[in-house]
Amino acid sequence: MRKYTPPPNVYELLKTFSLEEKEELLKYLQKSVEEEKYGPHKYYLETEWERIKGNLYLLSFEPYIDDQTELLDVWDSCEFLAKDPRTKTVPKEIRRRILMELNQVWDSYDYGLDEPMGMLEKALMFSDEE
Repeated sequence: MRKYTPPPNVYELLKTFSLEEKEELLKYLQKSVEEEKYGPHKYYLETEWERIKGNLYLLSFEPYIDDQTELLDVWDSCEFLAKDPRTKTVPKEIRRRILMELNQVWDSYDYGLDEPMGMLEKALMFSDEE
């Protein structure tokens, strides 16, 4: 792998930065490298929602869902997200997208999950300011 050497003027520019500015630049570069390697940061709500959708998809292959562990997992996940205060701190654009997906999923699957899905739906609703 070829080693990158920045142009000399970059070093001169860095010398003009204060310590705080250098630290801020370092944080920015680290975040940029992580996003390039691993993709953009996902909120816990997004990760958990993907897991819920995956479990619902798996349930769609079962002729009888009463004893399936995925059903309990979806119930617990929805209930946890509905009660978790971090859910309201997720940006409204992400909550809006998940809310729309939730309504589509809710219409597609009928597994007796109305109560936890309803709780999650209310938790994703927007406040008056939004």
